Amino acid sequence: TSWQRVGEFPGWSLHSDEPRGVDVASFQRAYDPAFEAVESVFGPFRSAVRVHAFEDDRSASGVGAVQEVPGIGRARVRAYHTRGAGPFGPAAGIYASSADPGTAVHELVHARLAELDPHLPLWFEEGLACVLGDGFLDGGRWVVDGFACWPLRELRQRAPDEREVARLLAVREEDGT
Repeated sequence: TSWQRVGEFPGWSLHSDEPRGVDVASFQRAYDPAFEAVESVFGPFRSAVRVHAFEDDRSASGVGAVQEVPGIGRARVRAYHTRGAGPFGPAAGIYASSADPGTAVHELVHARLAELDPHLPLWFEEGLACVLGDGFLDGGRWVVDGFACWPLRELRQRAPDEREVARLLAVREEDGT
């Protein structure tokens, strides 16, 4: 796929394989507040993030298509983040089938955590991404409400101490616990 830059914004750029079919303004309305939300929690991004936009299900990667996801079942994959570590895989960045702010926050959490610590367990990344990506735009600002996963207020009241966080971070899938 030949990606062309269709937009340049503070901290990120928008790319498309079919530049005329992308609603650049919609992606900007979704990703600008998403960047602000993620950076307010994790600090500024070190590198600009490339967002690769698809307007439909044409992607060979399956973005936007209903597919079988291991451990989940059939699901529509709206977007994903890739670190792009090898020469033969997709370029690093976010691949998105739509300009959804919650999905943008979710994927940007993955992008920022990859910069902070590339060895965090995926289950931990997904948990943070799900919580922060669960909210709504209010006057152009992303507000996390936590209603889709669990009440955020309850989580704040049950904050784990340092020992519990260390124990959770040490858990690996192969441990079977």
